[in-house]
Amino acid sequence: MDCAVFRRGAFIHIESEYYMNNKNGAFLNTKKGNFSIVSNYLLRDKDISLKAKGLYCLIQSYITLDGFILYKSFLKSKCNEGTKAFESAWSELKQSGYLIQHKNRDGNKCFYYTYELIENPKCLRQGFVYVMENMGVYKIGRCNERAKRIGEYTHLPDEPLYHVFEYVYDNVIVEKELHNMFKNKRRRNGDCEWFNLTNDDIEIIKNYIIEKKS
Repeated sequence: MDCAVFRRGAFIHIESEYYMNNKNGAFLNTKKGNFSIVSNYLLRDKDISLKAKGLYCLIQSYITLDGFILYKSFLKSKCNEGTKAFESAWSELKQSGYLIQHKNRDGNKCFYYTYELIENPKCLRQGFVYVMENMGVYKIGRCNERAKRIGEYTHLPDEPLYHVFEYVYDNVIVEKELHNMFKNKRRRNGDCEWFNLTNDDIEIIKNYIIEKKS
C-alpha cells in the first residue's frame, strides 16, 4: 500500500490512507501567528498560475496554526473551484518544484512519500539525473543525493544497473525533457518513470546530458 508524508523543514506531515484513517494530505506545524509569510519569489513567478499561487498560500496559512493537523481533503473543501481545478494546482506546484516529493520505505516495507514546500525551487534543482536498468526496463529519474538514491532500490528483483548518473544544474528540467523525449517508449501508458529503451537511446541520453552541462 502506498503511503505519503508531507514534510516542511523539521516538521512531518502525514498524507496517507494507511497512516491517517483514509485521510489524504495531512500537514502539521507548531508555528504560531494569525498571519502567513509567503515567498516573494513564488508570488512574482510569472510562470506559476494564480490558482497554484493561491493553493500554496492556503497551505502556508494552515500549517502555521499551532498543533493544527491539515489534510489534503480539508484543503479541497476550502476551494470552490472543484476537485479538477484543485488537483491541477497541486500538480502544477509539484511540476514547478515548489512542492517536492521524495519516495521512502518504512520498516514494514510500506512505501510512503515525503513532501517539501519550497520557497525558491531554483536553489534546490542542482542534482543528479540517472538512467537505471532493472529486469530489462529503464527508469529515467533524478535525485539530490547520489548515495541515498542508489541504496533506495534494494527491493527490486535484480541489482539495479546505472547506465547514467550525472550531476546537472537543473535536474528537474533535464528529467522532464528526457521524459518528453522518450514519451512514446514510456510504460503503463505513460503513468510511470519506466521506459523501454535501447542502447542507442542510452547514448542519446548521454550526449544530451553532455550538451546540457557544456
